[in-house]
Amino acid sequence: MPVNVSLVEIKLESPTLLVDRVGRTGYSSIYGWIPGSTLRGSIVTWTVRSGYAGEETYSSEMNDPKLVVHPAYPVEGVTARPPTPFIQRCKMEDEVVDALGREAVSELTLAHDMGEVARLIDRSSNLCSSSRGIPNATKAERKPVIFDGRIRKYYPPSGDTDVLTSVSINKYLRSAETGMLFNYEVLLPGQRFRTVVVDRTGDGIFSEYLKREGLLYLGRGTSRGLGRVEARILRTWELKPLIQELKGKLEEWVVDVGSRVRVTVYARSPACRMMGWGISSFLPSLDPDWLGVGADLGLAVDRNGRPMAIGRRTRFLSVSYPTGIPRPSLACSDRGSIFVLESEGSEDDVGMVLAIGSILGWDGLAVLGLNILQPLGWWYDDPIYS
Repeated sequence: MPVNVSLVEIKLESPTLLVDRVGRTGYSSIYGWIPGSTLRGSIVTWTVRSGYAGEETYSSEMNDPKLVVHPAYPVEGVTARPPTPFIQRCKMEDEVVDALGREAVSELTLAHDMGEVARLIDRSSNLCSSSRGIPNATKAERKPVIFDGRIRKYYPPSGDTDVLTSVSINKYLRSAETGMLFNYEVLLPGQRFRTVVVDRTGDGIFSEYLKREGLLYLGRGTSRGLGRVEARILRTWELKPLIQELKGKLEEWVVDVGSRVRVTVYARSPACRMMGWGISSFLPSLDPDWLGVGADLGLAVDRNGRPMAIGRRTRFLSVSYPTGIPRPSLACSDRGSIFVLESEGSEDDVGMVLAIGSILGWDGLAVLGLNILQPLGWWYDDPIYS
């Protein structure tokens, strides 16, 4: 069955309200990225509403999902990345520094103790211009960052926002409802994001809709004119040639350590593992059945038996489409989290598994925009999104 993989650019055409929770006085905005689950729901909805697919597509995508959408990050010349734990903001100046750097990715991969990883982060204070050498002079960066490899500069996207106000209307009194004034932060029109859409339907119906129409609505308030976006396909690949191309770009990052090989990956989306209904682990794992190849690749542990993983934690919340029934919340590692993996297999086998997982995701949770993990070296080189 043919699989269409498309690099898609999203352009906001109206103010867009993307939120992860609702407060008593307004919305809390997601700043700087668009979750894959949000994009996937919009693509399915508008493909059906526009007549490119029948109503049966709803139930098909609910029971046997075929569409995988990566999280979308801002574009300013190049595509932004989620911040890893090594991306730090200097407290005394408006400066973002990287305590790791491309050259030290292999050093991290070969680390045998989490203490070595912590020391790599600690050296970030020596990179700040005005507070060099001062302890605790940095804090973790939370926003996506632009990495301009030519001049080794890191900075957050501009991400223009504005605060809008609205009020609920009492339909019986035909006047404003008392105590129902809401403030919410929106992303302003003109901003661009990039994502990857993997269409496994066989007939490529979702890719066809994006190619011919490309109209989507994202987030809340779409009935009030918010969230209108234009989706434009920049490039299309066939899956198998793309996997071979990406596999060839992994040689530098897969390290031979005697009887095993190691590689470090980062989470481009929240990452977790389902362990039962409503039960999840912060540590993701590869699913051979989902990937279609053997996956003898697991999380390395240090000398003290601790998982070689570092990052923040988050919670994934969503609702089932189209029923509107909330799904169980999942405890996940946040975007940018880093995992050191090792395998007794060959470098060639590990490269194949990583290349496939970078596009399809690590397991079936990829259809929710989760478990998109890629080699850490690609955080710097980016062979897919830029």
